[in-house]
Amino acid sequence: MSLVVLSGLSVSYGTFKVLDGFDLAVERGQVIALVGPSGSGKTSVLRSIVRLIDPDEGKILIDGEAFERQPRGFELFDRARIARWHRIKRRIGMVFQGYSLYGHMTVRRNLTLSPVLTGRLSRPQAQERARELLAQMGLSDKLESYPYALSGGQRQRVAIARALMMDPEIMLFDEVTSALDPERTAEVLDAMRDLARRGMTMIVASHEMDFVKEVADRVVFMENGRKRFDGDTASFFAGGGDVRIRNFTNRLRA
Repeated sequence: MSLVVLSGLSVSYGTFKVLDGFDLAVERGQVIALVGPSGSGKTSVLRSIVRLIDPDEGKILIDGEAFERQPRGFELFDRARIARWHRIKRRIGMVFQGYSLYGHMTVRRNLTLSPVLTGRLSRPQAQERARELLAQMGLSDKLESYPYALSGGQRQRVAIARALMMDPEIMLFDEVTSALDPERTAEVLDAMRDLARRGMTMIVASHEMDFVKEVADRVVFMENGRKRFDGDTASFFAGGGDVRIRNFTNRLRA
């Protein structure tokens, strides 16, 4: 059974259809790269998976279990439904283009806040886990630093560590290096490579073609909210039999 299944996802903003009957199946431990021009729907796929937006149509299954929209209205009285929603939600971590760190909190507080508030970890457990993850990210000396004192690459690695604090099974990355210079980009991509080597299931929206070529098991090329290609990485970089794909990859590598 696939760990993540998207079936017939459609998302519209007004009259503009961002996703149009999008399907995707992701196996446990796979690294899937979503690539394509800006506006092709990559971010909407990721935000739908983590339920930051609710598709107009379609289904999302996590390990065979339907991940429905967040309970609202009278549904808030259904404790079983709320508990199920949060249980599924905790299985998914997401890192955004922006760092989304709390500027008035230290790195330690940024990392420990959610697991302590949700009761997932005790405060001592959360602090120990934060130290472990920062060491994994090469940031052991930044525990008591504030975000303003960190470089862009360091902030993005802290954001990755924060997502990992909830011990997710699935990690989503939305163009996390788009605002970074080449040196900082390399730092973040190294952290993501390490996660891939550890067997993390990852869905990555990226324009970093060298990274995609090295790490992704499968590439999904998107255009106008639909899949134009879905196959192994080698076939994608061979052009996938599609002039549009060859032009896209050549332009990004130029």
